[in-house]
Parts: sequence; C-alpha cells; structure tokens
Amino acid sequence: QVHSPRNDEVGFLYRIDPLSNGQAAILVQSAVEPDWHYAFHNAEYLLAASPDVRPFNPRFSTDQRLRFRLLTNPTRRLSQHSSEIKKESIGKRVPVAADKRIDWLIRKAEPAGFSIDKNTTSNQTGYIYMAKKDKGQRLLSVLFEGLLRVTDADAFCQTLVRGIGSGKAFGFGLLSVAPA
Repeated sequence: QVHSPRNDEVGFLYRIDPLSNGQAAILVQSAVEPDWHYAFHNAEYLLAASPDVRPFNPRFSTDQRLRFRLLTNPTRRLSQHSSEIKKESIGKRVPVAADKRIDWLIRKAEPAGFSIDKNTTSNQTGYIYMAKKDKGQRLLSVLFEGLLRVTDADAFCQTLVRGIGSGKAFGFGLLSVAPA
C-alpha cells in the first residue's frame, strides 16, 4: 500500500506531533487498519502504548468552520518562466519562499474544498533530513494552524483522504481538523 495512490480504499498519511512532555504522538490515517506489529517489529520501544484505533467517517457541510493543523512541505516546480533558471533545473521542486507560504496554502485550499482564515499561522519552520541515492537531502517543514471554512464538503472529504502537498511519504500532508 505504501506506493499506491491514496483513495478511500488504499493509502495512509501520518504525522509525528511533539508533545509538551518531550515525547511524541504518531498520528496515522489509513484506509485500512495498519499491521502495527509489522510497522514496529524492529522498534517496539517507540510505542509507549498500544495504538488507539478509531473509525473515521466525518460529515461536513458547506460554511462549516473548523480548527486545523497541517504539517507541509510547501514546494513549487521550476518552470521555464522562472527567473534566471538553468535549463537542467526545469521541473525540479524547490521550497516556497517564506513570504509566499500562506499564499501557497490559499492556492492549495481552493480546489481542496476549503478556505483559510486570515489569522492562520505558519510556525515551527524547519527541515527534515533524509538520505537519498548516495547523498543527503533536506525537505522544508512548515506547520500551519488556524481556522478554515468548508467551501465544498465532497472535495474537502477527498482532501482529508489524499492529503495536501508533496512529501507525504515523509510525514507531510495530513490535515487534522476539530470543531472550532
């Protein structure tokens, strides 16, 4: 399932949230219940308790307001219209500039069935480091929190399943919502 496109029957999203006591919570949203033994068979020490599994069948309505949290890897693809770009760089993903990150989220939100409140914040900006093909790579990590308004309930439900943005295999894209 790891390499399958996300839909109602396949795929998962996850995020690691730091807790105030120095520990972390691993949030997983999956179309089917994960095999926890397989997932942690070589690192059971990471689990403080058995996973708390709950069904997730949300219902939303247009104009509903919700609090949200979203850890993202805001990127854009370089195009031939990008300023001062080398030909071999066309098509590569690059981080979105700090002053353009809220605009990036606004663009992602529209087709995803929601709009964001003007007081949405981006904080805890940092990087996630990984090894890739004999070299290190870092991915920009930005946590957005705030209020959203559902504009299209069906599209919003699909967004919750598919996630938002790139880097989902590295813990990005899971949109968490709660009543406002």
